[in-house]
Amino acid sequence: MLKYIKSGDFEPQEFVAQFPEELKIIGNTSFNNCDFHKIEFGENVKSVGNKAFSENKNLTEIVFNVKGKIQFGQKPFNGAQLTSVISKRRPEEWEIDFGESAFMYMVRLNTFPFPKKVTAFGNLCFANCFNLKDTINVSGVGEVAQFALKVIRNESFENCKKLVKFEMPLYVNQIGYHAFKDCTALQNFKINNNMILLSMGCLCGCTQLQSIQDIPRECFS
Repeated sequence: MLKYIKSGDFEPQEFVAQFPEELKIIGNTSFNNCDFHKIEFGENVKSVGNKAFSENKNLTEIVFNVKGKIQFGQKPFNGAQLTSVISKRRPEEWEIDFGESAFMYMVRLNTFPFPKKVTAFGNLCFANCFNLKDTINVSGVGEVAQFALKVIRNESFENCKKLVKFEMPLYVNQIGYHAFKDCTALQNFKINNNMILLSMGCLCGCTQLQSIQDIPRECFS
C-alpha cells in the first residue's frame, strides 16, 4: 500500500490524448483548457466540434489515423502551439472538411499532410500560418462531383508567407475575399476552366506570382 510519495518520485509528464477506436464524435469544448501535449485521432473519428481542444496551450502534435472523412468545427485547436501534424494514412485513404479557423495562427507549423480529398476550406482555416511551406495539392478532390470542393472561402490562406504552390482542385469555381492575401512566396497559381468568381483581393500581396495571365487585375488589389 502506497503511504508516502517523496519529492522527485514523479517527473512532469507530457499528456497524450489517445481515444478508444470506437469513438466517432468529439463534441464542442469537450477538452477545453486541458493540458494535452499530443492528440491521436483513431480511425473512426468523424467529427471534432467547435473549440473541442481550445486553450490546450502545450499541444504541439496531432496524429491522424483516420479512415474515411473527418470534419472539424470552428477553432478546434485555438491557442495550441502545433509544430507537427502527422498522418498514418496514405493521402487517398482519408479526407478532411476544414471548418472556420480550424488551424488559424499555427505559426510554428511547417507542413500539413493534406489528403487527396478536401471537402471544405472554411474561412480563415489556415490564416496566419506564417511558416506553412507545402505545395498544397488536393487536386484529387471531386471525383464524385456533387461532393466536390467548390469554394475556397474568405481568408483561407491569408498570410501563409512561405506557401509556394497551390494546385487548384478540379471543381473549385469560387475563391473568396483575401483567400491568398499576402502569400508573398506564392509562385504558382493556376485557375481551372470551371472558375466563376475570383473575389476582389483574393491574391492581394502575392508579389512573386510568375504568371498572372487570365487572372483579373481586381484580384491583386
